Amino acid sequence: MTFAITTLADDPSLRARIGDFEDDSFPAFLNEEPTWLETRDDILTSFASMHYFVRDTEANKLAGLCINVPFAWTGEVDNLPGYNELLRRCLAERSLGLAPTALAGILGAVAPEYQSRGVSRLFFQAALRGLVAGGMQHYLSPVRPSRKQLYPNFSIEEFLSWRTADGELIDPWLASFVRGGSKMLGIAHAAITMSAPCTQWTQWTGVDFPVSGSYVIPGGHRLLEVDVRSAVGQYAEDHVWFDISLPSKEHKRS
Repeated sequence: MTFAITTLADDPSLRARIGDFEDDSFPAFLNEEPTWLETRDDILTSFASMHYFVRDTEANKLAGLCINVPFAWTGEVDNLPGYNELLRRCLAERSLGLAPTALAGILGAVAPEYQSRGVSRLFFQAALRGLVAGGMQHYLSPVRPSRKQLYPNFSIEEFLSWRTADGELIDPWLASFVRGGSKMLGIAHAAITMSAPCTQWTQWTGVDFPVSGSYVIPGGHRLLEVDVRSAVGQYAEDHVWFDISLPSKEHKRS
């Protein structure tokens, strides 16, 4: 198995494959998140050299992708935005000509057959080269936990306080970052917020909403708040910011 990594700038045709990975990796409603839909074209075009794709050259298959955006981070936790805000902020800062200090991974996915085969390591190596080329110091990510949907009634703070018998975070995806040496910086509360008609939520989730109230929805990290008078459902979820440890002793953080 031989891998090759390329960017969207090198091969714009790869853009057509992003939706396939989104569909396989996230609940349907997140793939219709309005801020991403509004900013996607500009982000994919403006930062094309920072979007990485790994291809299995022997099988001629796409093994994974990693979409990134640069932004001017002060180094303070309070200066870390939520996901929705980050999408707007990176484009606004680019328009203002602000020099970015950090690169943030906003979408990463590896095809099931290629998981645990070193694909993520290739992304980190590419990110390191991107940091050096762009004069940036940090590779960050607002990470979406992999198992929070099992506990939508509990706060993110409670969820992060739980440990396995081995002392690791109960969420395996978050635990993998800690295990790899990455630093947990803080919580991005309401990192994603969405409001949509109840009919749309039913289409996305398969759940009917006969009365106003709080509903568990498939893939939801929090409860969906439904008001049948306005026929609108409102959703928000939290992410966890990490400063990613990259595989290079030469890379120095400020």
